[in-house]
Amino acid sequence: MVLAAIGAAVLLATPALAAILPPNNPTTNRPLDVSDSPCNTTGGAQPDDSAACTAYWVGQIDNARAAEGVGLLYLPSDYAQLTGAEQEFVVLNLERVDRGIPAITGLTPALDALATQGADSETDPPLAASGSSWVGSVWASGFASTLEVDFGWMYDDGPGSPNIACPSAGDAGCWGHRDIILGDRAANMVAGAATAYGDGLTQYAAELEQPTAAPPVLVYTWAEAVAAGAGEPSRPTGWPVPVRVAGVDRVATAISISQSTFASLGDAGVHAGAVVLARDDAFPDALAAAPLAAADDAPVLLTPPSSLDPRVTAEIGRILGPGGDVYLIGGDVALAPGIAQTLTAAGYTVTRIAGSDRFSTAVAIADTLGDPTTVFEADGDNFADALAAGPAAALEHGVVLLTDGPNMPAATAAYVANHLGTHYAIGGPAAQADLNATDVVGADRYATAADVATSFFTHPATVGFATGLDYPDALAASAQLALAGSPLLLLEPNEVPAPTAAYIGSHPSVSAIVYGGTSALSNIVTSIL
Repeated sequence: MVLAAIGAAVLLATPALAAILPPNNPTTNRPLDVSDSPCNTTGGAQPDDSAACTAYWVGQIDNARAAEGVGLLYLPSDYAQLTGAEQEFVVLNLERVDRGIPAITGLTPALDALATQGADSETDPPLAASGSSWVGSVWASGFASTLEVDFGWMYDDGPGSPNIACPSAGDAGCWGHRDIILGDRAANMVAGAATAYGDGLTQYAAELEQPTAAPPVLVYTWAEAVAAGAGEPSRPTGWPVPVRVAGVDRVATAISISQSTFASLGDAGVHAGAVVLARDDAFPDALAAAPLAAADDAPVLLTPPSSLDPRVTAEIGRILGPGGDVYLIGGDVALAPGIAQTLTAAGYTVTRIAGSDRFSTAVAIADTLGDPTTVFEADGDNFADALAAGPAAALEHGVVLLTDGPNMPAATAAYVANHLGTHYAIGGPAAQADLNATDVVGADRYATAADVATSFFTHPATVGFATGLDYPDALAASAQLALAGSPLLLLEPNEVPAPTAAYIGSHPSVSAIVYGGTSALSNIVTSIL
């Protein structure tokens, strides 16, 4: 990966710049660990505009904004289709207008050309032509995307940052990029921007000026960006702003879900009757856990297989008194014996629910629940259908059992044969495995989850949303929603799939919960829920 370097910010000391004041610059750089970044940073010849990369940087920017008391970043719906220059213009304007600073009116061909020169030469764009008041220019090189550049210019521009004009505290260049972006409160500013590729790097440059001559020709305007939704969430009429429940990782997110559900011991509110504990690095054993959690008023908490995460220990202690039941889902490989020993030593009643494989573990959970005859069968080789089935199974006082893709495992087949009742096949693989079950099958995981919601949750008070691309958030969410009698719907990180949108449209004015951080489900998604 090429080491990123942000270029020198330039401020010209002209009378026209008297309105430029330090706009409450941060006292320190925003901490950032990009080890979990999904962006493609190996080549750098083109910016990464993928949904995953966009979601990641929107989340980082939102976290930085929240620390300053600034609202969420709402990109226009056509952001991915914009040119690099247009993306720069939109994001820089959002940084302004979300702080009450007038928007830059638009991009002009003359300034675009100057910005292109700057990007090509990896330096500040040349000085603007006479007849206007030049506000300043910024440039950057080697970053993955426009959003990453914005993060650097706005939130990582002080001492110790990649800003080569800020080697130490007190240098004039520190926070200079931010000063230019947020500077000059005039309402008639225009800009030029460019993204250039070459030498294994991606260069970005922008120039801002306050025109004094006739109105300039504009090639892209802020009005166009606003028309596409920039800066404004566009939810269906009547829908409240979704509540996001998230932590710094999957373990913390499960704890946050528990904290949003159960009161501490001794406090007023809903109290937990037990805890369901599952491993954090694999999904099979816990796929069938939601009905158990709902039946025992329990959260599903996650921990590494080898030992009990101290944060989980604290959360169990917060909600469960001595003698309380803790169910360990899976065998000794899933959750090591030492975990059970630690919990027993702490005074809890520990019960391990396990079988020889994921299929028999699901049957063991059903046995613990008294062997209900209402069965929701779902593919045990994937997570999406089973997790969407969990709240519905709890609502119907049933259980979730697992198929081996389109095949029926012996343990599941024996349970189904011995417990005649109402059997549902959730998703295509389960429907192939049990031709006698009632099918609830959509074209994909998103449609199947929406079909489950439509079939079993006609008037929910709350709807939960989790990413359809990974399981940890949905594991814990499924348990909370099962307890609440609410469905789980699945989303793309940056997109509301059509079946999910259709369910939303037919159920206005319900509460919405988004599970997981902005890397899982970006604010691009929550802005349109």
